[in-house]
Amino acid sequence: MGINRGGVRTLKSGRVGNGYTIVETLIFLALTSFLLLVAVRSMTDWRQRTEFNQAVFDFESRMRDVINDVPVGYFPENGLECYDNGGSLAIRPTTVTTGVGSTNDCIYLGKVLHFNPDSGIDMHVYTVAGDRSVTELASPSLELAEPIAVVDGAGTYEEVSFVNGLEVTEVFKGSESAPLNGSKTLSLVGVFTDLSGTSLSSGNSSVQAVRVGGVQPSHSAAGFGVAQAETRIANIPSPSPNVGFVTYPEGIEICLKASNDKRASVNIGASAPSSVELSIEGSDGYRTECDTT
Repeated sequence: MGINRGGVRTLKSGRVGNGYTIVETLIFLALTSFLLLVAVRSMTDWRQRTEFNQAVFDFESRMRDVINDVPVGYFPENGLECYDNGGSLAIRPTTVTTGVGSTNDCIYLGKVLHFNPDSGIDMHVYTVAGDRSVTELASPSLELAEPIAVVDGAGTYEEVSFVNGLEVTEVFKGSESAPLNGSKTLSLVGVFTDLSGTSLSSGNSSVQAVRVGGVQPSHSAAGFGVAQAETRIANIPSPSPNVGFVTYPEGIEICLKASNDKRASVNIGASAPSSVELSIEGSDGYRTECDTT
């Protein structure tokens, strides 16, 4: 601001005292806005990575919990019991807590994971029981135990929702070179005790070994609900081809995808029957087949 000869104040461009020009101020604001935008973007990416890591680590932990719980042999406290109904096993309501191991007629065999059941839930976990007398045989087996799902309507099996929008997009044999998709999806994965009596060393004690595999036949997830899963489990002893419980030397691959399209793969049963190996997209071990699911 200045005063001309006529006594009129005028506006001068340029620096006044120790201040800044309008151009310098605009440049400063532009740079500040850009840096703020970069910081917000970085924070968003960090938050998404954190949420994704939390989700896949939670999934890995759930898989480990299921596998590690099977050798312990707990029946669920869901108001049901397994019993011999005139030569065949059946399920009925009970007020007795069955606890660990076996009831009078049945023995705990393991669990079946049902991915993407036709119910809007991410996963069901069914407890499976069998004929207790199979343990008296010289060569007991899952098939001879006549497995049955300890299920009787909603609320009698575990319903699991994965965190942060994580979903299972494909489940396939580890030996496959590409996702199976559609009718070949392994939506049912069984984790059963090894009735042959095999045990694994664990510190100064031993625990019963487990077997992990697919419950065949393969099928699409659409329209495949609890009733269909119960039938598949009951049909494990069937002598028909491609029906029953099948283990795979390369384990089972599970493809995971988050809502932000970040991906991971989990292998169960490859390096050991009870192994769970998580690989995040871009890391060693990640199955690139999961990119297309």
